Amino acid sequence: MGQYRAESDEEVRQNIPSGSVEFFNRVRHAIKGSDRLTRTEAFLQYAEDRPDEEIAAAEKLAEWRLKSILRPMLDFYETPSWAVRAIGDVLPIAENMRILDAGCGTGAILRQIGAQFPENEILGLEKDEARFRAAEASTDLPIAHGDFFSHADRWDLIISNPPYSHALEFVQHAMTLSPIVCMLLRLPWLASQRRAQWHRENPAQINVLPRRPSFTGDGKTDATEYAWFIWGSGDPGTYRILHVDPR
Repeated sequence: MGQYRAESDEEVRQNIPSGSVEFFNRVRHAIKGSDRLTRTEAFLQYAEDRPDEEIAAAEKLAEWRLKSILRPMLDFYETPSWAVRAIGDVLPIAENMRILDAGCGTGAILRQIGAQFPENEILGLEKDEARFRAAEASTDLPIAHGDFFSHADRWDLIISNPPYSHALEFVQHAMTLSPIVCMLLRLPWLASQRRAQWHRENPAQINVLPRRPSFTGDGKTDATEYAWFIWGSGDPGTYRILHVDPR
């Protein structure tokens, strides 16, 4: 009887076609070597016996890669409702305050804020035609079609999940229109030599989400933490961990 030849997961990944790596990652616990087969050989046999399963894994990987390519190009990330509820619980919103969702996308923030604060005047503003139409179809709240950087109306509070590549410009323009500005941003947004002096001069209260949001629609999260940054309310330069409903 031959000797069992052990292989690590990483060795198997190096030995198999790159297109099969995602499939191996899903089934690796079921793949065992023997005195006759290495784990690589055992996996290749497993894949040969289950072609439909491997094709489905390849299609899922291709879809994930496409989303990874398109999301930065579109710079659009729809906000999960639980993340909006978490900040809605602590926002300094009083009756009759006028609230603008700047760059409202398909209306995710707008709908949740509208549900939590139905007595307030709330407007969504979106530049992209397709997302503007999607937002209009998703809520009875008013939606305006236009560029936030051309917007000049005054508001009591501006909230947004801004396009990350223009986040600072979004914050700066919002601060000219409202005394309270609330933006969903990655925590690493603080770590920038270019923005360091601006952060010192304009400290925000940082409200950290205790779990990473998913912007892909499939439950997968970014490899970074997020927080709601608030200027004009609370204790600037401090942070707190938001409560998130475990459901």
